Amino acid sequence: MSNPLRRITEEEWRAKAHAAHYHAGELAERMGVSRRTLERHVLEQREQCPHLWLHDLRMNEAHALVADRNSVKESAAMLGYKDASQFSKDFKEYHGILPSQLWKKLKAKILKR
Repeated sequence: MSNPLRRITEEEWRAKAHAAHYHAGELAERMGVSRRTLERHVLEQREQCPHLWLHDLRMNEAHALVADRNSVKESAAMLGYKDASQFSKDFKEYHGILPSQLWKKLKAKILKR
């Protein structure tokens, strides 16, 4: 039996993960597979459980949004966070710096040019 998930491009994975608000159950539903099928596929292809892979994806997207000069509040909303403070907490835990600090750091670099 062929696995339809193997035909999905990286860009499609990212778009579907974003649309699913980075939740494995919702992503499986959008892909038309069971959560267990999604879990097996992600473990096989990415050597991570879906939850960790989706968290990595979300936090990398968060960094890109902040680096692209979106506010913390805007970035949080774009990533499906209901609360900007939870977004900041998750961002700091993952990247070791608050998004507002990263934004200020990048702004200072731009002004130095």
